[in-house]
Amino acid sequence: RQQKQAPEEQQPVLQESSPVVISRARLLAEHELLAVILFDSIQASAAIREAGEAVQPEKFLDRYATEIANCIFSKLLAGTPFTMQETLSELSDDASTLASTLYFEGERICNEAGSVDLAIQRTIQSFNVEIQNKVIADNVRELKNYKDPEQRALAAQQALEAIRKKQKRAI
Repeated sequence: RQQKQAPEEQQPVLQESSPVVISRARLLAEHELLAVILFDSIQASAAIREAGEAVQPEKFLDRYATEIANCIFSKLLAGTPFTMQETLSELSDDASTLASTLYFEGERICNEAGSVDLAIQRTIQSFNVEIQNKVIADNVRELKNYKDPEQRALAAQQALEAIRKKQKRAI
């Protein structure tokens, strides 16, 4: 029996053709959300429509995840059912390979959660937490760019406000 290694959240993943650096945790959150959606798009559709602006294709950083999201989100938001075969035929080879793998990963996630509804709620929450973590990290990183103490103090205040918002949402 093979054991899974925990993803290293601090170790970045560099995209092949783009300068975007994605944390392993963010990549996992993107992939798991898409996995559940691909596994049961009908049940996931309502949750995605409910999430509204919180879950949009533009928020995906991984290029293949973005391609998959762009392919399926308009259908999800419209409540239009689609099959995996239709989706795979609309994707590039690399994105299609990822989507196929994610479908089976979605099945595993849903089985472990006990229901598609619970799996989609958890994956949407993880996705949103990772987006918020990136905002906080970006704010903190910006602090290093300020030489002026007043500007640095303002940036620090903004970073703290972002952290407080995240903590309030978690409660």
